[in-house]
Amino acid sequence: MTCIVGIEHDGKVFMGGDSCGSTPSITIETKEPKVFWVNKDLLIGYTSSFRFGQLMQYYFKPPKQPKNMQDHEYLCTIFVDEMRKVFKEKGYLQIDKNVEEGGTALIAYKHKLYYLEDSFQILRAKEFASVGSGSYFAMGAMAALAGDTFFNRVLTALRVASNLNPYVKGPYYCGDSCAPFTIAKYG
Repeated sequence: MTCIVGIEHDGKVFMGGDSCGSTPSITIETKEPKVFWVNKDLLIGYTSSFRFGQLMQYYFKPPKQPKNMQDHEYLCTIFVDEMRKVFKEKGYLQIDKNVEEGGTALIAYKHKLYYLEDSFQILRAKEFASVGSGSYFAMGAMAALAGDTFFNRVLTALRVASNLNPYVKGPYYCGDSCAPFTIAKYG
C-alpha cells in the first residue's frame, strides 16, 4: 500500500502521498490524507498501516528539542523515544526477539527531509526520497525529472507509481514545509 514522496530543495520540503488503502485482494480510496502536519516544524507522510499514521497524527506529541541539540540527534533520541512510547501505550509496537518495530514514514522537520524506518532509525535524505509499495517507481521518476520543479517532480512521481503499482492511487495530498498546516489535494 501507498507511495509517499518528498523533495528537499532550497530550504524547504515538498511532500505528497496517495489515497490508496489495500489488502492483497482489494484497494479502496481513503478520504484521510497520509500526509499531515503535527506542528509548524513537523510534516509527516506515512505508509505501513493506517493505525501507525493515526497514532502519529492524533496521539504523538513531539517533546521540545533542547536548544543545544542538533536536529538529527534530537530526532534519533528524544523524538523517537517518545514515538515508541506512544506506540507501546496504544498497543501498536511490534516486538520480536526484543527488537521493536513500528512503521515507515517520511518526515519533514525544520525544512529538512528524513526517513523514519520501521526499526525507528532516522536517516537524512540527500535530495529526494520515497517510501511505500510504489517507492521504486517514484524514485525513478524523480531522478528522471531532475531539473524540473520539485512540485512537478513529486506529483509526476506519484502518478507514475499509480500507473505501475496497483496499490497506489490518487487523489494525492501534498504539503509544503513553508506553508504550515496546509495540505492540498490534487487529481
